[in-house]
Amino acid sequence: MRAKWRKKRMRSSICITMAESYRKPAQLIFDSDIGERWRLFEIEYEHYINIVYRNEPDAVKALILLNLAGPEALMRAQTFDFAPAVLDDNNQTEAQAEEDEGEVKVKPCL
Repeated sequence: MRAKWRKKRMRSSICITMAESYRKPAQLIFDSDIGERWRLFEIEYEHYINIVYRNEPDAVKALILLNLAGPEALMRAQTFDFAPAVLDDNNQTEAQAEEDEGEVKVKPCL
């Protein structure tokens, strides 16, 4: 039992050390150029998350995204209405389509 706890603690400290050794994306700034800023933030986030947290569940990665994006992104995300996740045959999250007056809208899944 003790060895199992020690192994888990060691893995956790390695992950924290790795996270500290890589540059995190800068916080997202909401201004007139938000489209370009989001594009760059998304690229930096994908690189960072794939290096440091690639084995984490999607829910954890979503929380890390909000944490890295900053307080304004966190407040804006609280206003979103997310659809439940839809899993494909490989148990991967896929976007869920929703029909609204003849139009098909795709809701993001986190």
